[in-house]
Amino acid sequence: MTGSVKPYSWSLGSTHICIQCSSEEDVPPEAWVSWQDSPNSFLYLRERSSPLTAQIPGEPSPRVQADSSISVFQFGVSTMIKTYAWTEGMQLEGDTIDHVRKHHPNIPITSKIVEWVDKPWSRCFMVMYRAEGSLLNDVWFKMDQEQRMAIAREVALHVADMAEETSDLLQTVNKCGLEDGRFLGPPPDSHFKMPIGTPFLFPVLDPMSLKSRFQQRSTGPFPEIGQRFVLYQPDLHPANIFVKKEPGSEKWILSRIIDLGLVAYYPRMWVAAAPTRRWFGIDKGLHDDGRWDLLLRKALIDQGFDDPGEPSWADEYEDKAD
Repeated sequence: MTGSVKPYSWSLGSTHICIQCSSEEDVPPEAWVSWQDSPNSFLYLRERSSPLTAQIPGEPSPRVQADSSISVFQFGVSTMIKTYAWTEGMQLEGDTIDHVRKHHPNIPITSKIVEWVDKPWSRCFMVMYRAEGSLLNDVWFKMDQEQRMAIAREVALHVADMAEETSDLLQTVNKCGLEDGRFLGPPPDSHFKMPIGTPFLFPVLDPMSLKSRFQQRSTGPFPEIGQRFVLYQPDLHPANIFVKKEPGSEKWILSRIIDLGLVAYYPRMWVAAAPTRRWFGIDKGLHDDGRWDLLLRKALIDQGFDDPGEPSWADEYEDKAD
């Protein structure tokens, strides 16, 4: 999706080029957007005069592959590029970031610089600053149990903050249908005739329609869905959470929550149930007390979200999704 055009210049999809320069004064007037990447360098974007129609030498194929519908890579010192498959009518992650930052300013999330849709290649590109610190996944075994639980409580506080915002429909913040097949199951068979990696958007659903979908896929019994949906980030696995050391201390604190692509309005009953689903990336080899998914679920229950117990309906639902 990207490739080097010349030294310090990179192609981003079919429509834009990213160029590095040494100072803000070197950014030309035709630049679309610019930002400081390090004390000694700036990056800027400019549009191509016409979209690329062919792959440039050394660049990965623009076709979306089954295992690369989402890619993240680093430019320069502090700049990250995320690219993901796009289809008409879908929620853009950058719009979700803007919404959460505006309505829930205390939640530490991705620092977006700019985002655009590359229609010729059916991709979306988002430029963002690299999060400070380390992935929770990478430092898990450097933390004691008290530190792990403290991070879980901090994340749960932010989940509770976000859940204060509600909707009467299962939808995204821009009123689009969800992409979350983990929650809603696989798309219809007809979708698999589309090019590999094409996102599928489920319809916007009211509570009765969602219950009907559950009943079609599982025998239940189902928890109460309720009449309002809460804004929720269901993808809080350890590879989406950055932590850092508190200045002058050995204490680990939350730095950033990243990857807001699945943020939407969900039933409140799903909030504490989602972390323990088998797609969550849990550490199966650890004792229960040391598993992130269980620590997060406990912290969410302590915040007043319903205890899901062992939701057999969800297990059956997921079995049919395999």
